[in-house]
Amino acid sequence: MKQQSRSCYPNETVQSNVWRRAPAEGWSRLKVLLPSNSLENSVAAANVSRRLRELHCFQAEFEDFVELLCNAAQLGVSNDADTRYITHKHAVQKVYAPVRAFLISFMSSSTTDADSVCEGLCGDPFLALIAPRSVGDFLVLDDGAAISRIQRVRDAIERYERHLSLLRKPRR
Repeated sequence: MKQQSRSCYPNETVQSNVWRRAPAEGWSRLKVLLPSNSLENSVAAANVSRRLRELHCFQAEFEDFVELLCNAAQLGVSNDADTRYITHKHAVQKVYAPVRAFLISFMSSSTTDADSVCEGLCGDPFLALIAPRSVGDFLVLDDGAAISRIQRVRDAIERYERHLSLLRKPRR
């Protein structure tokens, strides 16, 4: 077990009690000087804040993309729908790139996702949503799993956001 006293100075070393077990002696307490990790904590907090901003950017673009898909499914394909689809698709892909490595671990995948993505990109529900080249192709190729894919991406965003918010809380 390790108890660490708090330090007010970023580069100060702090004294800590570390318990160790020696084979013949049993448990003994060692006094160890450890570097203060407040600098590490500030870097980690900045990293978590950056990842949270990237996630919120992706979430906003993703919801705009989903709204476009839902409008096309309900109202039909308008004249400028394909142009808006391509614009939104590129925008959401751009903001997905930085969060994908982290977000993918919070997604639940399905074999239908892998089947719908021609390149076989590991069954990512988001990639399955953006695989069609146009809104018309999306509507024609929809295998009935689009709503499920949208919900799984939203669930992953929520879980990842919860994870990041827990990382932001100061440890006691």
